[in-house]
Amino acid sequence: MATGAFASPWRIDDDGRECSLCGIYQDWEQFALAGSRQPHGRQSGCRLCRRGKYETKHHPDDHRPLVLRKFGLTVEDYARLFEQQGGKCALCLRPESKKDYRTGIVWWLSVDHDHACHPEKRGCKRCIRGLLCADCNMLLGLAERVGGPVVLRFSDYLECRPFL
Repeated sequence: MATGAFASPWRIDDDGRECSLCGIYQDWEQFALAGSRQPHGRQSGCRLCRRGKYETKHHPDDHRPLVLRKFGLTVEDYARLFEQQGGKCALCLRPESKKDYRTGIVWWLSVDHDHACHPEKRGCKRCIRGLLCADCNMLLGLAERVGGPVVLRFSDYLECRPFL
């Protein structure tokens, strides 16, 4: 799926493209102008996603269902997983505490998935591991990036007390 010199995991053609945030194919008018490095000189996220990106990413009343769609999840699937986990993070077992600084609304738990299953950053139901709070999701992402040997040394390091 390439347009000119650009390779993309998203469907892009002369009539429009798939939004990189919600995954919905739309015509080019739905994408704001961007620099020349972007295909067709347009941003990769549609206007709706980019306008409300911060507020709607974790806000249940907006277009979160569109974000869930990239994993093949419905709002009901998310609610079922949320209920199975007791409304808490699968790792730290605490509810999400992060809030949108403008609205004060608590974020949704993030859908954690195995990035190796879909390297092009899209997901599917079989690669979902659970729901994580923002802190654990960030921590897990960093741990996956640095790799196994460093992560295994964490517990040894935390027990180390050189002056005792």
